[in-house]
Amino acid sequence: EEMAGLRAPRCADAMVEEMEKAVDSHMGSCQIELFKIIRRHTGKASAAGGKLACVYKTTADGEHVLDERGEKVIVRGNGVLAEVENQERRINSTREIDTTALTDLLEWVGKPEITEGKPLKELIGWTEFERALRKQKLGKGVGCDGFDAYLLRRADIEVQRLYHTVLSEAVLGETLPEEWNTWIALLAMKPGEHPADLGRRRDLWLQCHGSKLLMRMLLADYNRAAEGWVPASQAGFTTHRNAPEQSLVARLAVEQAMLERTCVLRGYIDYSCYFMSIVHAVQWEVERSVGVRPEVTAVVRTLREGLAELDMPPLKGRFETAHGLTDLVDIMQGLGQGCLLSPSRANMTLAIAQRAVSRLCGGFTFRADGRDVPQLYYADDGALLAGGGNVGEATATLQLAFECTWLVSQILGLKMSIKGKRKTAWCGTYWSGGLELDISGWEIRLPNGDLVPQLRADEMNKYLGTELA
Repeated sequence: EEMAGLRAPRCADAMVEEMEKAVDSHMGSCQIELFKIIRRHTGKASAAGGKLACVYKTTADGEHVLDERGEKVIVRGNGVLAEVENQERRINSTREIDTTALTDLLEWVGKPEITEGKPLKELIGWTEFERALRKQKLGKGVGCDGFDAYLLRRADIEVQRLYHTVLSEAVLGETLPEEWNTWIALLAMKPGEHPADLGRRRDLWLQCHGSKLLMRMLLADYNRAAEGWVPASQAGFTTHRNAPEQSLVARLAVEQAMLERTCVLRGYIDYSCYFMSIVHAVQWEVERSVGVRPEVTAVVRTLREGLAELDMPPLKGRFETAHGLTDLVDIMQGLGQGCLLSPSRANMTLAIAQRAVSRLCGGFTFRADGRDVPQLYYADDGALLAGGGNVGEATATLQLAFECTWLVSQILGLKMSIKGKRKTAWCGTYWSGGLELDISGWEIRLPNGDLVPQLRADEMNKYLGTELA
């Protein structure tokens, strides 16, 4: 024990020294290497996540492991990198949308109350820059240029003012650094998903810190526009709102139905890769319609689609695996989880579907104030509500809400995901003879014919982390 006590500090020092070398050599792509070092020095085996994308190709010979299905899969690095790159190129390719249908839809759902925002020059002024810089924290992953804005936060005021001057001139003169249009993605596993299904991974993007400072300053204009457009049924990324309030409302609907001995139905909406599936053309049109200042959208558009006349390339990404970074892949759509603007921009687009449902569907009537609540959302996790004394009418209301959500999603280029009973699904109960019974004899289908699975008896759907029967 005494010898072990003497060895422990030396082991910790060696681990820290090795980690410091890894940070210096890998810059913004060191996370996996750091975890390998920690696990090695703590006597643990390699993390399962270290074999990211090792299940993407079957092979008859050579080095292999068995996946969950018992199939031989390649583990050699070059094959893994190539397959990840191919998969991500497919996932991030853009979708075609009907711009006329989108314009008509925006007119139909109604115009927001637009308040005039600050001009771009004021949004990126010195006071706003100082406020953005103060929020920069120690230890945040850096982008491909290796610049850590926390160092700028700790620098002298003269250095900060010089950086702000250069940044302002670059933004107003449309001469933004090329490096800002290269992102690095960490592909995080979601619980219960197969490792080979890249479409179900959560891609977390590392951006250059200079770009993040700029996005934080522009966020004020996006929040201003979203405030007058996003419905109250959206609690995600909204000041003084949270997920538990939505779970509470869903449970209160069940409790009211129990007290009144009426029926209650819920439909759960799941979008496949919501943040990265938003089409640029849709987003620009939405921002124009809801009152984001044109010069602000222009800056963000340059950092997505590039600017050919100034040789600014469009956005590209590299994906980190245990075998290193992939080659550059075109990112032709999506907002990017990790971008500070993404939550507000995502709410703007999803608000179109929410407004359409509110116009067409009655929802569940709460007796407390007599209002109908047709839906609850936290970010892209949605719950449709219906109820009342008549099971047939309530089911028809939920069917209409599903149809409306699906149709609007099609126009926006979004995809609702049905995967067993864990994603998009519905449930409904009514009371008879003092017993709560599952609704039977009814089914709900999307307009394309897909059957929405029904949850029955003790089957649960985890909505915002809370299991709801």
